[in-house]
Amino acid sequence: MTKNILERYGRDLCKQADQNGWTPLHMAAYMDNIEPTKLLLQYDRELAYMKDAEGRTALHIAAHCNWSSVTKEIISMCPDCCEVVDNEGRNALHLAVHNWPSAALIIQNNSSLRNLLNQKDNDGNTPFHHYCNSSFVDDQRPVLNSPRVDQMVFNKKNQTANQILKSRNLPLEDFMVT
Repeated sequence: MTKNILERYGRDLCKQADQNGWTPLHMAAYMDNIEPTKLLLQYDRELAYMKDAEGRTALHIAAHCNWSSVTKEIISMCPDCCEVVDNEGRNALHLAVHNWPSAALIIQNNSSLRNLLNQKDNDGNTPFHHYCNSSFVDDQRPVLNSPRVDQMVFNKKNQTANQILKSRNLPLEDFMVT
């Protein structure tokens, strides 16, 4: 069905956004619908870089929702879109660490995306800061366990991620990379 619509209405329809700035690719990513995601990106890769009203791309949406297949597909077809940040300066990894970590692990384990591990958002928080502030961290399963994660980076509140863990009474040794 998506293919027929694309053939009939073309590129203009692909880039049409709703009142929130969501394009058909944003919606496909949100719904974890891999086939329309592939078709839309094959038709026009620029769609991966289009932002909604909050500055989020389809990759931000897929990573936040923890849809691993759509996250992988967008990254494989448009790896540069991982560099795009939302209005708060967050990359896809910042958003992925707030939920179950499969999307975060996809990004973390991609060697060409390692630069995202220590990227700061507008508040100076790295993805590890976000992870330490998330409810998921209570499960005590480290997500960002790469030795490339700088655990001593300070945010604009002058806090390291380890200080955030300590303030939440979580054992630091469970999150330390050795």
